[in-house]
Amino acid sequence: MIQTCESDRCSVAFLGEHLCRQLRSRSRYRHTDEVSVRHQLVGVFTPYRGVIGQPLAMEDVFSFFLESAFLGLLLFGEKRISRGLHLFAAFMVFLGSWISGFFIIVTDAWMQHPVAYERLSNGTYAVTSFWGLLMNPWTWLQYAHNMSGA
Repeated sequence: MIQTCESDRCSVAFLGEHLCRQLRSRSRYRHTDEVSVRHQLVGVFTPYRGVIGQPLAMEDVFSFFLESAFLGLLLFGEKRISRGLHLFAAFMVFLGSWISGFFIIVTDAWMQHPVAYERLSNGTYAVTSFWGLLMNPWTWLQYAHNMSGA
C-alpha cells in the first residue's frame, strides 16, 4: 500500500514530494529511536571513537549522574527536604546540564575544527593532548553561542 503525503510522516507542509517519496520507500526502516540511529552510524564514527568517545564518556559519567541524582531530589524531595537543600538540588541540576552541554560541544567543536589528535597506522584517530581537546578555541565560541541561546 502506498502512503500519501497526507500521512503522519509527511503532513508537514514544507516537506517536498521527493522527501515524501523517500519516506514512503523507507517505510519498513522506520527505526528512529536513539539506539538504532547509533547502530546505523557505528561504521561512520568508528575511526574517530578514540577522540569523540572521551568527552562523551565524561558527559555520561559526570553530568548524567549529577543531573539524575539531583533531579530525583528536586522532584521527589520537595516536601521531604529543607527549602535550602531543595534549592541546592535545583542548582546542581542546572550545573549538570551546563556541564553536559560543555562536553557535547567539545565533541562537536572537534568535529568542526579538529585539534590535539593524531592518525594512527590502523586508520583510527587518537588524542595527543586531552587538555588540548578540552581547550579547543572553537569549543568556547560554540559553547557561548549555545548557552546564550538556552
